[in-house]
Parts: sequence; C-alpha cells; structure tokens
Amino acid sequence: MGVGAAEPRPSKTQSVPPKCVGESCRAIEWYWQGSAVCEAPTLSLAYINWIERLAIFAIVFAAPLVVMAQDTVTVRGSEGELKQRSGLVLDVNGDRLILQVNEREQKIPFDQVVQFHTTVDSLAQEGDQLYAERKYELAFTAYGKGIEASTPAWMRRRLLAGRVNSAIQMQAWSQATDDFLAIVNSDPRTQHFGDIPLVWTPSRPDAAVARKVQGWLGSQQKIEQLIGASHALTDLNRDAALKILVRLSSDLDPRIAALATAQRWRAVAAPQATTLRQWQGQIETMPEALRAGPIFVVGSDWMQIDPEQAALQLLRIPVLYAEQFGLAARALSQSADQLLKLNRTGEARIVLQELVDRHGGSAEAELAEKKLAALASVQDSK
Repeated sequence: MGVGAAEPRPSKTQSVPPKCVGESCRAIEWYWQGSAVCEAPTLSLAYINWIERLAIFAIVFAAPLVVMAQDTVTVRGSEGELKQRSGLVLDVNGDRLILQVNEREQKIPFDQVVQFHTTVDSLAQEGDQLYAERKYELAFTAYGKGIEASTPAWMRRRLLAGRVNSAIQMQAWSQATDDFLAIVNSDPRTQHFGDIPLVWTPSRPDAAVARKVQGWLGSQQKIEQLIGASHALTDLNRDAALKILVRLSSDLDPRIAALATAQRWRAVAAPQATTLRQWQGQIETMPEALRAGPIFVVGSDWMQIDPEQAALQLLRIPVLYAEQFGLAARALSQSADQLLKLNRTGEARIVLQELVDRHGGSAEAELAEKKLAALASVQDSK
C-alpha cells in the first residue's frame, strides 16, 4: 500500500528469554522480541537482513502522518545513511520522485526513497486508519472520496492502491482488478505493483468471479491474464490458466514473469525439498514488494516435508508484510499448526494469541481462539 498504509508490529519483550534450539525457534523469538535472544548459534545473514528491514519499517511507519507546510522526503544515501529533503513533491511513480526545491526540480530514483510525507497526505489518512482497523468497506469509501477530490495523479494512484487492498480483504476481486488496472494504466512502472490482486491461497472462485475469470483469461492485457490465471488454477479453467502462466513466466516484464512463475508453483503436486530450496532462491531475486505470495506458497509446501522450515518461512509474512492482513492471518494460523506438530505448544500458543490480537474477527482468529481454549483445557487437566 502507499506510505503510511501499513501498521508496525508492536514490540513484545520477555523478561527472561526462553532457551531453544533450531531456526524456527530463533525466528519466533525474533518475531516477538525484535531480535534473536535465545541460546542458539549466531543469526544468518538472512535474519540480519530481516532485522535491518524491520528497523527501516519502524522509521517509515512509527510516526503518525501529519500535514506539513512543506513536503518531506527521506532518502537513503550511497552508504545507507538516511537524509531528509524538503520541498514540493511534483510527481511520484515507479521510477522516480520529483521534488521541487527552490524552483529547481530534483529527480530522485524511487528505490532510494525510504518514505515521504506531503501536504496532501490527509486525503489518504482516513482510509489508512480505517484499513488498519479492519473496517474495509469504510476504508474503501474513504479512499474513494479522496479520488473524487482534485488530487495529483500520483496521489490518486496511492488512493487507488488503498482501494485495491480494501477490496482484496472484502474478496471484491472484480473491483480490486479494475482499480489495479487503473493504477497500471496511469503508471506502467508503478511502485504499487505489489498490490496486484492475485490469489495465493487454496480457494475456488464464486460464481460471480468465475464469470469474470473467463474475460480476464481472454484479455489482451497480460496483467488481466495473470490475475485471471491465479483464480482459474482451482476451477475448470485450470489447463488454460497453466498455459497462460507458462507463457507469462518468460515475459519481458520481470515483475509479471516472477509472479507467473510463482503462480505455477501452486500447481506442482508435492514438490521435493530440493525444489523448494530452489524456489526460495528465486524468491530472493524478486522485488521485495512481490515476495509475500511466493513465500506463502513455499511455506505451505514445506508443511508436508519439514514443519520447522514451514513455520520459519510462514512467519516471514506477518513480520515483513503485516499490511497484507488476509495472507498474514493465514500464515500465522498455519505456522501455529506446524509448531503444534513439533510439540512446541508454548510457542504455538504465542502465535495463536498474536493471531487473535492482530486479526480479531477473521475466520483464522476465531479458529485460533478455539485452539487456545483446547490447549488451556489440556493444561488444566494435567
């Protein structure tokens, strides 16, 4: 989502860190405490990268958005240092941000932009807050009001991205697709490409979506084909979807190629561990904004082979992609199940409680409450 749309994970600490062994335990402790503190080997580079990204995440989202006299942009320097610039944001797209400073324009590569706040951020604040509160219908409406106002094209795309995410959470796939296409048509290199409304969990489209899928699969637009194929993998159009995904996996647009490749993984029955490790390597080459769905696919496949590895992979989603509420809730639920398989009841209970606290009202949270009650009942009977 746009700047300020996601919410940071609240820090959780324990007075005495538990002793544990194994990667999933380290990941779980890091998830709750902000760093790995258990008596285990030194963290790998992957974990260090996670912690580094979490620090940046905190910088970006910890402070509330405010209306400022000038727009501000935080930029990462060549050595990783953060610098703040002030002026007037004229345009933002997937390639660069244009900042006017003293009547001169500065073009800043977007991959160097850590965050930016503008005087028009108030147009998105209401929607962002409602989305964070899981009031998706109200958020969708609030973003729409901002779109109807006289807004710069780049802010309109941000508001549309908010509507896309709200529609996804409401399972309003047709609306999400229409809004996402509007973003891409306005800015083909959009920084909001990670909001593309693809299906990553096992589910069958309802009748209304199934009718839309036919049109998406037959579209001349590759993005519509990709969206349609993600839905069609679990219905009668599976063969057509696979043909499209095979073709799109070699597309010249690396974003489309990466997502089509990961969607094909959903159709692979019982992949072996060597295959899953290869897929994990491929994920690390993808743009970070596109990784959540592929991580979920790989993490889910690990459940049949290695519960610890499954929990480790699945927990990356609520940590790194917390704003993708539906996927994050599903990942927490599945990771808790894997911990229970490993008889790590205490850790499973922590994950389940986090699921209830963070995603209350969802089907996953309701199931988590039942599991917590069952665990408590077993504990009381001992």
